[in-house]
Amino acid sequence: MRQKGFTLVEMLLVLAIIGILITILLPSVFGISQETKETKAKAELHLIQTALGNYYIKNNIFPDDDPLEDWVQALLDMEPRLFNERPADPFAMVVKNDYGYDYLPPTVAGDIPTYVVYTVGVSQAEIASVTASDTVQHTEDCIFVTNAATRNIGP
Repeated sequence: MRQKGFTLVEMLLVLAIIGILITILLPSVFGISQETKETKAKAELHLIQTALGNYYIKNNIFPDDDPLEDWVQALLDMEPRLFNERPADPFAMVVKNDYGYDYLPPTVAGDIPTYVVYTVGVSQAEIASVTASDTVQHTEDCIFVTNAATRNIGP
């Protein structure tokens, strides 16, 4: 009389097949996660750029990048509201996960102040060079929006 159940060989064969499938599928799952983070960052940066434009029209200046000032909160408090919640950098590795923001006031009367809002992205680069554009840009170093001609960002 034969007993019901699996033999050791059958169990090892099933585990080997599962291991092979995990090895094949795991990189593609993480790749999708990376693309999702990039898409989220690009969409939020575009929305932040719109909010900064609205803020400038209303106040004739961009929010300050002083660490004691909360530039994101200034955008959140503005009417019409463009955000339901505080935008969070999907690549941030710190507790306060705001996007990076650099503000450069005009040096000459009549000049438009410039800003850059960025995420360091997957590279986690500490410094990057950006070029002006009305659209969200994606470089090897970061994802950003700016109204500046050319700027270096980072510490």
